[in-house]
Amino acid sequence: MPRPDGLATCGEGGGASIYEVAIVTVNYSTKFNTNTLMDESLEPSAQFITISGSNFTWNSDGSGPSAGDETPDVQKIIRMVDWNVTLYNLSSLPSGLITMMGDVNSADITSSTLGCLFPAETLLYLGGSPSRTFTAQDASGITSPFWRLGMKFTVKKDSWNKFYSQGSDDARSLYRKGSGDPVIPYHRSNFVTGLNVNG
Repeated sequence: MPRPDGLATCGEGGGASIYEVAIVTVNYSTKFNTNTLMDESLEPSAQFITISGSNFTWNSDGSGPSAGDETPDVQKIIRMVDWNVTLYNLSSLPSGLITMMGDVNSADITSSTLGCLFPAETLLYLGGSPSRTFTAQDASGITSPFWRLGMKFTVKKDSWNKFYSQGSDDARSLYRKGSGDPVIPYHRSNFVTGLNVNG
């Protein structure tokens, strides 16, 4: 109903209301940022190994060392990098989040933003850190919280299922005596379907 002073009551028309005191209830929500889907980074890493010196000698002609002149074990540092991948806005967590820890990639993987190609068996999955935040609005069903998932992989130049020995400067495959079956301590898994990383 129009007021005598010509001003509209609150909620009517396009006018304004003037109050000396008012109690106002404001309903609002924060807008979820759906622009960021993932980010990636690389960090230096290394593996320290010791190769037995029992098959080495100080003599260039290959003759054995003299008594009291034994050869030492050889220390070797394998240069590596850690590939950190963070996925955002996940409605559910990957099926291999826990079960694939300690596995290596069964096929080539390409980094989405870094442009790096990781050949099969060169990525070792160390695990992931999922997180999400619930608010009072989430409990009321006003919003649907999404997961943020950080995952770490260690990248090795050679296959994680190859090893160094006294007889070679390069990593080689190991085989079981008698059967000749390859030694594969790191299980191979499909990271594309199991961890949602690109193939």
